[in-house]
Amino acid sequence: MKKSPAETPLFPEHSWTPQLLNILEEVHNYIYANEGLSKDVIFREIVKIIACKIHDEQTNKEPMFFISQDELTQIRSGKDSPSFSQRIGNLYENVSAAYPSEFLKEEGINLSMRTLAFLVSKLQSVHLSSLDSDVKGEAFQTFFQKYHRGGRGEFYTPQPVVKIAVKFLNPDIGERIIDPAAGSGGFLLEALRFLKKKHPQVPIEEIESQIYGIEFNHHVAIATRLNFLLAGAKSAKIVVEDALRYGLSLEESFDLVITNPPFGSKGKIDDQTLLSQYELGYKWEEKPAGWRKTSVVRKGQSPEVLFLELIVRLLQPGGRAAVVLPDGILQNSSAEYIRYWLGNKVDLISTISLPQETFAPFGTGIKTSLVLFRKKTGGQDREQRVLYALIGNIGYDRKGKPQPKNDVPWVEQVFSEFQRGGEAFLKGKAAVKPQPKPGERLDAEYHVENLVGGPNLSLNYPTARLGEVANILRERIRTKSLSDSEVVRYVEISDLTPGIPIVYRWKTLSPNELPSRASYRLKSGDIITAVAGASTGTDKHVSALITDDLEGAICTNGFAVLRNFTPDIDPYYLLAFLHSPIFLRQVKHKLTGHAIPTLSLDELANILIPLPPLQIQKEIGEPLQIAINRIQEGLSSLSKSLHVLVNAFEKTGRAIAL
Repeated sequence: MKKSPAETPLFPEHSWTPQLLNILEEVHNYIYANEGLSKDVIFREIVKIIACKIHDEQTNKEPMFFISQDELTQIRSGKDSPSFSQRIGNLYENVSAAYPSEFLKEEGINLSMRTLAFLVSKLQSVHLSSLDSDVKGEAFQTFFQKYHRGGRGEFYTPQPVVKIAVKFLNPDIGERIIDPAAGSGGFLLEALRFLKKKHPQVPIEEIESQIYGIEFNHHVAIATRLNFLLAGAKSAKIVVEDALRYGLSLEESFDLVITNPPFGSKGKIDDQTLLSQYELGYKWEEKPAGWRKTSVVRKGQSPEVLFLELIVRLLQPGGRAAVVLPDGILQNSSAEYIRYWLGNKVDLISTISLPQETFAPFGTGIKTSLVLFRKKTGGQDREQRVLYALIGNIGYDRKGKPQPKNDVPWVEQVFSEFQRGGEAFLKGKAAVKPQPKPGERLDAEYHVENLVGGPNLSLNYPTARLGEVANILRERIRTKSLSDSEVVRYVEISDLTPGIPIVYRWKTLSPNELPSRASYRLKSGDIITAVAGASTGTDKHVSALITDDLEGAICTNGFAVLRNFTPDIDPYYLLAFLHSPIFLRQVKHKLTGHAIPTLSLDELANILIPLPPLQIQKEIGEPLQIAINRIQEGLSSLSKSLHVLVNAFEKTGRAIAL
């Protein structure tokens, strides 16, 4: 293909990724300074220009994408250049005709002649078709994530996550692959590169024929198509549709689904017609035999939940998926019905926990995991083992700055050994378990027991569950039923001091001043322990005995209230146990939520307690009982001393006044 004189490469091939990115950023900044357009509109215009450039290189024997020095000088002087305008206009019409689903003829190029001339002058020196597809893909993907961040819970998927998702699924020739939330096409492009490398003899046309993407945003879909053009793929099918609707027409059509569905968006899907087409669009209720779908459609459902169901429905029996999911689905008790539904549809292959900073540079700090599963076939060819692994370092920090520590190569080795049937993993960072039961937690933190102590504790005595030796109060007060004249002593988590086993400060409020979290009426002899907040399960965890002076007080639902202890447990021994590492490790293990870590009352009830003979319990608890008595005596003495001092100052003040 003939090149214009201006298309002589300016830089060595190995340096092209940063150089191409610099050119893209330079033209972006020029448009921003001279056109006054929004970031998204600027991105859209650049995509059109690059599409024209690629089409010209791949199609035209006589180049059309160029500007002569005379034309450039003429435009810079404020004059029109009919030859340049007509040539680029004709080229854009050719592109629109070649890709009618991506480029609208009536849309055109919405840039001034001066700006268009600048863009062409900068890009004409680059012959994109001769550059390595990885170079072009890396530069454009970086440019895309920097200047086009989704507002509907859509976020750029970092390359480390994209690469391990594709590598772990190990796609092959003949397997149909789909991303129903394609975005800029990162997963699909990586699948294309993976297959090209795995089968270099197979024509790219054959490989791209098995790749399919759905993208809701028309302009993002243009960028996706452009990404494939940059990779040398001309016919990968990218459709502009609402995947949650359109995808239902493609049930059981694919062997692989690789995706990062929208999550973290503030709104829920409330279209009743759409919700009624999804099992997870209905309310579910828990029965003795498991969860059951009711006939009541929910008022709204999070997009990622519906996408999860769509992913399963897109797969053929035996098909595999790699999905980025927020950890709330994997661990929260409120999402148990989702896990129950999923566990009856698929066999889990692996959960790879991603660190908190994975998506932070790209718009969200939500904690996520990469989840791999296989759709059940109804036969005996089931996944028997599940790999849980923790990536502590992803290779960059919260601002995207590269870091020397990177667990991605390690997790690749772990997964490879897991596939071979091995289990020689680094202690505390990975574990292999049997298939979880439907509804059980699926997050890696829960199953990698060595990290947090886990439930398999080394205990020298028989054990009981906390719920077997104490009643965990669940009945909440109705603050509206309180008398307006009542003076309420209210206890928050912040009122307790770590290591001090009694409550010695509180707030005095009227009923209408109580916060909505005011929940439990306390009795003397109760024990309270924190079940919510950043300090829960750490060395800052707080637990305390309720003394006589707090009879009738009210506490926050951030505490669990224990009372009515059985005869085989000494209350002071129990209070001592609630300050022990054995208890704290179990709490840490059972926490859900990352923004506000929470321990459910059901999980608290399952905490294991060693039960030595009662005499030994009393020997352990007695020093704590003595310490509490001394603290109370000290506080009483301090209160009396302060009262004397206050009276003395009052008398002194009156004497001075006289």
